[in-house]
Formats: sequence, structure tokens, C-alpha cells
Amino acid sequence: MKSLSIGIDINEDCAQICYYDEEKDRVESVSYIKGESRFAIPYLPEEKEQEDFSLLFRRLIRLLKDTVGSFEIDRIGIAIEKKDAKTLDKLGKTLANLEISPKKVDIVNYDESFIYYAINDMTSYINGDAVLINYDGTYINLKRITILRSKHPYSVLVDSYIKEMPDDEEAFDRRLHNILNEAHTAKMISTLYITGEEFSLAEVKRMLAKDGGIKHAYIGKNLYAQGACFSVLEREHINYDDFRILSEDRTVLDVSVLIDHNGKNTRLLLSKAGTNWQAAGTQIQCLLDDINIINFVIVSASTGQTTNYSISLESFPKRKNKTTKVEITLLYTQKNRLEISVRDLGFGDFFKSSGKVIKDVLAVDNYN
Repeated sequence: MKSLSIGIDINEDCAQICYYDEEKDRVESVSYIKGESRFAIPYLPEEKEQEDFSLLFRRLIRLLKDTVGSFEIDRIGIAIEKKDAKTLDKLGKTLANLEISPKKVDIVNYDESFIYYAINDMTSYINGDAVLINYDGTYINLKRITILRSKHPYSVLVDSYIKEMPDDEEAFDRRLHNILNEAHTAKMISTLYITGEEFSLAEVKRMLAKDGGIKHAYIGKNLYAQGACFSVLEREHINYDDFRILSEDRTVLDVSVLIDHNGKNTRLLLSKAGTNWQAAGTQIQCLLDDINIINFVIVSASTGQTTNYSISLESFPKRKNKTTKVEITLLYTQKNRLEISVRDLGFGDFFKSSGKVIKDVLAVDNYN
């Protein structure tokens, strides 16, 4: 039986599903009407009433089986607009009900999904930024991806804003042209992605005719589902370790502790920029070697700013050299709030722990 990586997009009104076709080396979206490009799958009334997405997921998987035949799930990428607690809880219940291991699943927000799509679309970041425009009939939502290539791994930034659009066709065109012109003036746009149910093909053609500096354009409504699928793929020509995604739900700081290794001060990375902040914590144990201070190095992945930071251990009991073990804990309680604590563990039966803990709280914005 074949094994598939699939992508699912869930929003308030509908869902989409796609899969990676290994032979064609591309992600294929699944239409719920055969022979048509109908990718946005409306919810059934009973699916809306359910406390999780189990009924919806079962229907999506059946639809995929009708398209490709029997398969086993290798990995699932799930795109949602925001990683709010309610939606994450519903997804957790869904995976448990369907007996899908969370280890097979990557949940991304729309910004992250867009980034994964753009990274896999090589033309989008070779010569300039990638910009996505979504129109819902009232507002334009613009997202811009910038890849900072001055240092490896490359930091990927995403910026977004929303603007209300007029109903009049000429005023609409002028406003849209001004939005694109402002974006293009700030930095060259290499690729423009256009999504949204309310964009007509005529509007898109007028847009591109007026803004001829844009070299590539993608027009479609399945970007987020495909981006979710890309997030769980391992492809020969794309290495995600080359990129650090600095989106809304991810950390922007590399936090290291200085340790002695073979007589040299060495940075031991504790928390990496581009990690989902809820999972960015860590805990290590160290043996103190004639020191009463622990030094950290904090580096911003977006600005390159480097800050030396230290925690004094003067309040810990005085013991002989190499007879004090400490536990260092990093924990993000919010995306912009990092707690660093050092706990005295003593030294086995020779020196019991004093129970002392030193804790500092860092405001991330001060280091970015």
C-alpha cells in the first residue's frame, strides 16, 4: 500500500485536502467534484455541530482515497489561520479520535504555510520578495516574505497588513495599484500570489498589466493546503534547516550558554530561533567548574544583535570545585517572555541540594 504525505487547510467556511505525488514531484489538490477544480469543500451541517473535526477529516480522507486509491498516512500538514487554543484543542481531539499519532502531524498557521509554499516555489525568492494578496470582497490582506541571506541559516521574515477596498472598479484598481507600487518600491517583488474567492480573473489581469515589474504570478485558492503539505515533505533540493522561519508563533532568538570544552569557551545552543515558542524550552544539567556566574549569549535572528547575559550564583552554597551540579531551564511562557532559571542540585549524597533557585524573566523585544 502506498504511503502519502497530505496537506489539509481548515478555515471557518470550508476545508481543502491535497497530497504529494512522488512520481510527478508535485503537490496535487483534490476536487470534491470530479472533472472540476472545486477544491474548497463546504462543511456539512453535522460537521459544523461536532466538537472536533473528526467527521470532516474522515470525509476528506475518503475523498482522497476515491482519487488515488488505498493509502497509508505518512505525514499530515494542517494549516489554520491562527494557532488559537480552541482550534488546537479541537485538532488534538480529532487526532486522538482518528488514532493519528501527533508525531506524524505538523500544524502551521497561514503565514508559515505561505512561507513553506514560497520556499518550495524556487522562483519566489531568487531575485526578490514574495508577496501574497488575498481579497475577501471587502479587505485586501497582504503578506510579504523577506529572506535575509546575509548569514546562514537564512532568516525568513513575514510582514502583513490589511486595507479596506472600495467597491467602484476604477477606485479599486487605483487602490490596488498603489498598494502594489508601495510594496514594490520598498523592495522588489519577485513573485505575486493572488488568492481569495472574490478576485475575478479580469481583476487579476488588470492588476498584472499595470504592475509589469512583477516577474511571476500565482493565481489560485489552494495555497495554504499545499503549503501545509510542503511543511511535512523532505525533498532533495530543499533543506528546511537552511531557513529559520520567524513568523508570529515562532521564536526570534538563539539562546546559548557558555561552557568549558577542552579548555575553550564554547556556545551550547539551548533554544533555536524559528522554533514554535510553545516547544522552544529546554533543560540541561551542568557541573560547575570553579565559577559563580553562568554566562549566556543571546542572538537575534532578525537583526543580528548579540547580547551577553549572565546569572550570578553568589546566593548558592559555597562548595569545593566540581561538587555543585545545577539545572538550567529555559521556558517561554509567552512568545515575547522568556524565563531562565538555575537550580542548585547539590552533588549526590556528598552535598544535598539547598533547594535554591535563581530565576530571571527576559522581555524578548529587548534583545531583538
